[in-house]
Amino acid sequence: MINSGQRISLQIVGLITSVAYQKAIYYLQICSRLPHVYSQPVARGLPEFEWNEYLVKQRRKFGGRLWALRRPVAVYCDKKFIGGDRELLKHIDSKFLYSAIVPDSYFQDECVLDFERYVLSTKRIFVYFIVRIKHGMKGALIFKLYSDLLPDTCEIFKNFCASKAYKSTRFHRVCKRGWIQGGAAEDGREVCEQCKSFPDESFCINHNRRGVLSMVNDGRHTNCKQFFVTLNPSCWMDYRYVAFGQLVAGADLLAAIESVDTYYEKPLSAVRIADCGVLHPRHVLTPRQTAEAIIDLTLQAVVSRTDSVTFERGLEGNVTDPRDVDSRLSATLYNQGMYSI
Repeated sequence: MINSGQRISLQIVGLITSVAYQKAIYYLQICSRLPHVYSQPVARGLPEFEWNEYLVKQRRKFGGRLWALRRPVAVYCDKKFIGGDRELLKHIDSKFLYSAIVPDSYFQDECVLDFERYVLSTKRIFVYFIVRIKHGMKGALIFKLYSDLLPDTCEIFKNFCASKAYKSTRFHRVCKRGWIQGGAAEDGREVCEQCKSFPDESFCINHNRRGVLSMVNDGRHTNCKQFFVTLNPSCWMDYRYVAFGQLVAGADLLAAIESVDTYYEKPLSAVRIADCGVLHPRHVLTPRQTAEAIIDLTLQAVVSRTDSVTFERGLEGNVTDPRDVDSRLSATLYNQGMYSI
């Protein structure tokens, strides 16, 4: 047997819900059957926002071929970047011969199942907003709530979503490169005149990235139903507003809302919450049906997403910011009745 120091090391980092990442995982499993050639492969699955941030950081740090990466998975051979899942397959072909026919439907199903596993593994609450810009359905914003850190605030917000308190309301303020604000009626007031304010529970979550979900207030301990989502790190908000969630799906939709034309921060096109609720992954229909919906993704978005490895699972084995998030589901899921309240 070859000395362990001479064995080839493989590592992949990719988007948890991408088919490309799942294919790379499959190829790594093949390599793991050849311990005399390869050391233990390492796989790291990242949610959407974390993957985007990782890719930006890696490109700035190493540049080169990383700028040409178009697949949502990065493969490293002996700590050197070689490309995506297709380049990994070419590498394996150059080492030995094998034959395996796996239909794409298998990877699509794994994509959905792993997204469900991710949601369940966090043991946190997930809520969604179906957002309509102008008169067309644009897609879904899915948030993970830090219910283990701010149980009271998250429970209140969850109840707002479950009771459809935000349905038919609008995002009435879009502050470019700042935040988008929602939860108000047509006149910009609270969605419920009888809304009772609740206290600031904690400032343990920072406004240190895009997609942070936070409560609007009018001073200390005056939180009600209005909320906002950051578009950039806004550290000045950290001890003024209670942040309690993070966007996990809908990056393109958030960008679309940000790009809406405004007049003194008021959107000129109606941006409405067509529906809202609590996401229950166990109630999603069959994996195949859901996979077909996800492949559609939010308005012409690219197909791709997945995670799972027998030897070292991505999200479960990661040492990453526990507040980071995942993937994106589309309005197609909503149209096909695949959200369960």
